[in-house]
Amino acid sequence: MEKFSFFFFKQKTAYEIKECDWSSDVCSSDLGRVFPRRVPWRVRNIDIAPTIMELAGISKKIPMQGESLVKMMEGEGSDRPAYLESLYPKLHYGWSAIRGLAADGYTVIHAPIPELYKWEDDPRQTHNLADKKTDLTNSWIKRLNVILNRIHNPVLAGLSQENMTDEERRKLDALGYFSIADPIEGTFTGIIEIGGINPASMKFFQMRFTRALTAMADEDYEEAVLLFDGLLKTDPENKWLMLYKGTTYELNSDMENARAAFLHILEKDPEYIYALSNMSWLELKEENLDKAESYALKVIEINKNDAEMYTLLAKVEAKRKNIEKTKQLLEMALLIAPSEIDPLKMLGTMLMNEGKMLEAKKLFENAFLHAPDDIAVLHSLGEIRLLTGDRAGALEVFTHAAELDTQSAYEIGRASCRERV
Repeated sequence: MEKFSFFFFKQKTAYEIKECDWSSDVCSSDLGRVFPRRVPWRVRNIDIAPTIMELAGISKKIPMQGESLVKMMEGEGSDRPAYLESLYPKLHYGWSAIRGLAADGYTVIHAPIPELYKWEDDPRQTHNLADKKTDLTNSWIKRLNVILNRIHNPVLAGLSQENMTDEERRKLDALGYFSIADPIEGTFTGIIEIGGINPASMKFFQMRFTRALTAMADEDYEEAVLLFDGLLKTDPENKWLMLYKGTTYELNSDMENARAAFLHILEKDPEYIYALSNMSWLELKEENLDKAESYALKVIEINKNDAEMYTLLAKVEAKRKNIEKTKQLLEMALLIAPSEIDPLKMLGTMLMNEGKMLEAKKLFENAFLHAPDDIAVLHSLGEIRLLTGDRAGALEVFTHAAELDTQSAYEIGRASCRERV
């Protein structure tokens, strides 16, 4: 069977859409029909599917928005207009999405501080022309809003959602299908500050936020809390900042303040899944099994495919000595996320204890594939390889474990393995 792969673009920035971040290293194929090339034209992600279909010889049964890139791959092409959208600010910080249009030699980005770039003169988009060319910027924003008006149809949206369950609606919203807001008037005279922070002027916020995260990583938890408090004074309703503050308390073993921070979020938004998840882990640490279970079940009610919460429920049942229920929950977690390390280790250990070595070995081999430097995985895999007759393989992982942690007790396992080999 012939293989083929494509590399289209990557987005580097979190808060702004930059045309230069959408690389035109488009076309890479090993079907033999066309050769890899970098093209000078701008491309779109909606062109990926038609391209793959044409190369694979699959005819289109229904109309598609995108156009095949095969002609570009063969050296013929031109720039294609593209609608641009970044949902990162909306999904991660509760701000508005940032949208733009790239066509006819210009890229306009509609944000609280708009941006306009000319491709030919500024291919890396480092010189914003919006202040100098206000009329042109406004005309491009109006052109963008014509597109948004076509997309935004509340009547059709209401009809399409009429028979959806809440779960289906949440999933589609998470994918961005409900993200189109009412078109904004074609002007940029005012700067909209969402949540107290202007997302188009993020340098001060990003600097302080980075300092807070660095303090967390350095285990300077008191400093991190002070920095998060400073940010919260600017944006007191920011749930994400409050979540980080609560996590900092938890890392510092200050469970009382951590719990208060997470509960404060849940008072405002009872379905804020990150706070629910953090509360479930906090209660598990505190041995409040019923509460941990309750929060985890709320998360699963919102997102039934949360493998982490099934793993947490398995740990709750393990503490209750309910072995079969523990195994069922771990199997459910792995059904959702087959490479998740915690359930692989837990279930593998349980199977080892039951003498089911080959089944356990399969799980630990999978864990090793995805976490080759996990000391616990290395130790368990070494033991199980040894017990199943793979002495050379056992020596390999014990040696690697000792290289990672030379002062650990796993050195004994390495020496024991050497003797047996």
